[in-house]
Amino acid sequence: MSVEPPLSLPSGQVDPLVLYPYAFQVKGEVVAWVSEIRGLSMEHKAIEHKYIDANFQPKTQFFPGRSSWEPLTLKRGLITDNYFWKWYLEIENGNYSEARKNCSILLYKRNYVGVGMRWDLIRAWPSKISGPDLDSASTDYAFDEITLVYESITRRPG
Repeated sequence: MSVEPPLSLPSGQVDPLVLYPYAFQVKGEVVAWVSEIRGLSMEHKAIEHKYIDANFQPKTQFFPGRSSWEPLTLKRGLITDNYFWKWYLEIENGNYSEARKNCSILLYKRNYVGVGMRWDLIRAWPSKISGPDLDSASTDYAFDEITLVYESITRRPG
């Protein structure tokens, strides 16, 4: 599978002039190139069990509890595309079942010759969206951020 890097997107689409190898895919289609991803983690809660052993000694044992996943935050340079905003509005408008989408984060190999690693999010939906901080004295790039929650995540080779 060969994918165009972000600096050579089809005409009419604009992306910031920064190279980054992270693509965000929804239902098999790359919808955004992102410059930062935070929260790729999962955890089993440890359940503490205290008991008295056969020698009447107090003991503590831990068992794996429920799994939980961190909300995932994607950051991308501000462009004219409104995909993330429209997706967020699906939740705002009460279209919960349509807003839950299977997504993937693709980490490309050098020179975009293929996907090196991917994280698949099951039934993700946007819980928060943030526009840029606007400051006319700044020379920084403007960024959008979207926070996603999801039911599970798997990591696998590209």
